[in-house]
Amino acid sequence: MDTLIDHEIYNNYSNIYEINSYSIEDLNLPVITYFFGSLFLYYWCYQFLNYVMKKNFEYQNLEQDRKNYFLKNMVKTIAMVGIAIHGVSLLFNGIIYGHWDNRAIYILGYQYSALDVMGLIMVRRLPINSKIHHVSSFVLSVLNTFIDYNQPTFWIGLPVYCILSCFAFLVNMYLGLRLIVANKNLWFILNGAYFSYIILFTGNWIFQLKVALAHVWTVGITYDLVIYFLFILFLAYDDIRLLQFLQYHRNKRE
Repeated sequence: MDTLIDHEIYNNYSNIYEINSYSIEDLNLPVITYFFGSLFLYYWCYQFLNYVMKKNFEYQNLEQDRKNYFLKNMVKTIAMVGIAIHGVSLLFNGIIYGHWDNRAIYILGYQYSALDVMGLIMVRRLPINSKIHHVSSFVLSVLNTFIDYNQPTFWIGLPVYCILSCFAFLVNMYLGLRLIVANKNLWFILNGAYFSYIILFTGNWIFQLKVALAHVWTVGITYDLVIYFLFILFLAYDDIRLLQFLQYHRNKRE
């Protein structure tokens, strides 16, 4: 009798443990849910940061669109750090062991593109190169969900591009802080942003060209390769413009 009671208690405890250890990933939500969930989260991050900055004199002197531009870049900086940290394990498992977690890559893509879509919504006077970048990242995040990364594909360059770009978070930090902090006090961040961007951009494009040439060599030039590189070049155009912008501000200091 005692054995039966003990067994029942054990089963009940196991059930409680299973319920408590149930995570949001176990819900198996459609990946598009993470896009809208991220939009909601980023919107409230904008509101929270705006509240925190209420007592900052330089921030309060900005016009509303410039405030939103500041919020956009600071929220994106924080989110990019999180994506970069999570992305390290994805890249390690994929490149070293050949195992790519498709669902995690789809979710990460939507989390990144939600940043850019929120920027399009909140900042009216974005530079045209930024608008092109943001639209392209959203389109690529949608196309991303149709790819099986455990099959040989040049599309593997997309999560690599996304994750390596997130390691350039100092660029967005500088773009935001320069609106409220004198440039002479941002020299360390500016240099860090500039040189890290060059290194990451160069490494990124070495990888992009490597996987593209391997595809052309084995399969040839395909329509999806052309589409992929069209959008990737839009991203690269924005990267180059940002590098020129950073170089301009470094030259001003020198």
